[in-house]
Amino acid sequence: MQAGWLNPTIVETFDLENAREMHATIENRTNSGKLLLRTDPDSGS
Repeated sequence: MQAGWLNPTIVETFDLENAREMHATIENRTNSGKLLLRTDPDSGS
């Protein structure tokens, strides 16, 4: 992604402590794009 040629549509970002909620979103198939699990709280949005 840093090179700029990969540009996924990220529809929602979850912090690591909300991984269970993210997993439920995937299981329920309610997402319409990519979900991002952020493991570093200082990594931005």
